[in-house]
Amino acid sequence: MEHLQTDHKLKILLATLEQDYTSMLADSISEYDAEVSFFKFTSKEFHLSEISEAIENQSLKIDVVHLHWAHHYCYSGNKTKNFFVRRVKSIQISIENLIQIRKLKSLGCKIVWTVHNSLSHEAKIPISEYIFRWGLSRLCDDIIVMSNYSRQEVQTTYGRRKRIHVIPLGNFIGAIPNSISRDEARKKLDIPLDCKVLLNFGLMRPYKGIDDLLHAFKEIRRSDIVLLLAGNCSDTKLKNLIEESAEHDKRIMPHLKFIRNEDIQIFMNASDWGVFPFKKILNSASVLLALSMGKPVVVPSKGVLPEIVLNSKNGFLYEDKKYLGNAMLRALNITQSSWENMSAQAISSTRKYDWVDIGKQHFRVYSENI
Repeated sequence: MEHLQTDHKLKILLATLEQDYTSMLADSISEYDAEVSFFKFTSKEFHLSEISEAIENQSLKIDVVHLHWAHHYCYSGNKTKNFFVRRVKSIQISIENLIQIRKLKSLGCKIVWTVHNSLSHEAKIPISEYIFRWGLSRLCDDIIVMSNYSRQEVQTTYGRRKRIHVIPLGNFIGAIPNSISRDEARKKLDIPLDCKVLLNFGLMRPYKGIDDLLHAFKEIRRSDIVLLLAGNCSDTKLKNLIEESAEHDKRIMPHLKFIRNEDIQIFMNASDWGVFPFKKILNSASVLLALSMGKPVVVPSKGVLPEIVLNSKNGFLYEDKKYLGNAMLRALNITQSSWENMSAQAISSTRKYDWVDIGKQHFRVYSENI
């Protein structure tokens, strides 16, 4: 491993939730001259004043504050039922947190922001979120994006052009248990062993194009295929659509619940293809997860996807939702040997997104000009 060193061990604070992605990020950064910790906010409203107060009373020593998922810092939550009051409070939180970012900088902290999306897919108070993002784009020292497309999006949306670093999302090779066989996985899900299985995995949200997927799948008149939908769905309208579709078409098999890490392999290994027909997309962990598990994918040519999916190599790209059905048919009709080759290329294509290198790239951003 390349040795990267600064004058002292950098203290990095991830001011966000500790979950799979951020835990893997923290581990990868800790391989270098860095001490990484998470900040536990006292409420679901992420008030950055809690961090600055901890630094001022010397209970916390930090060199870099790294922000993720900007919507956490500009929404008042659901305590107030009145939408107008909630909107005003959310704007207030956005402005207060921008003031706190200036304060953190005055206390000697470098501010880094990873842009996971240019605006939340289902922003509850868009104006408060845009105010915070616009201000943050000007106040933060460095911005990290996960693709060249994301960099262009940030430049266009916020007018920020300097110190934007492209560091891709890391792969999931070895991060998810992967010991169950294809046949065992199918038996657990009661899926015939001799059919072709298309999988959509992850939280079921309207922007992910599940309605387009259901429509296109119904148009494929084959009895030897299954559409597996796995993930929690909190959107009532979408949930009803999925359940009604499954009632009328027994080839559609929904598992609308939270999928534990140890159970992800069951759904992945039971399937042949991942199908992710996003209506809008900037980055996608679900696509990278499928590829990391050896599943070639069918995806639209949008956002980051053309940068990680090579047409006819590790998946199939399509230009418009009207071509989704054709792309799925193309996937279903390839030979077993061709599928095996694409499966191998799916895994191979994600190896370049190695967490050791991603940790190194983050450390370089943190340590520059500090």
